[in-house]
Amino acid sequence: MEWPENEVIKYIEDMHKNCEQYSQDHLQGSFPLSSSTASELFHKDYDPLKIKISCIWQYYRDRYEASIVNGSYSFSDKTFKGEQIGPVVDTKNPPGEHWTLLEKIPDNLGTNNIVMSLSGGNIKEALLAIRKSEITIELN
Repeated sequence: MEWPENEVIKYIEDMHKNCEQYSQDHLQGSFPLSSSTASELFHKDYDPLKIKISCIWQYYRDRYEASIVNGSYSFSDKTFKGEQIGPVVDTKNPPGEHWTLLEKIPDNLGTNNIVMSLSGGNIKEALLAIRKSEITIELN
């Protein structure tokens, strides 16, 4: 018997959220590390289901020499309040022409740098959009 789609998608969403959080909690310098997690679902009415999630981060450098920052960072609640003016970041596609994809995490950031981690997204929506063509469920 096949697993109910909504149950599997919810489990994948939770795994992805945990994988992403792990990456952000385990930094190399100021950058989140890529990570993977695997799990197996068991239920008396269904065959076991193995799931592996990988959180792969890409690192970019802004080609501009400067950004304008007007605000302050709160160390107590870890938030920035204010505004930052710099290159536009397209969060649904590669970030755009003013950004250079880096091969690896930079060894030295220098001074006056800002690191932004863009994460999240609607995993359920993405899975439903590609489920018929790219998702393969293997039962052992």
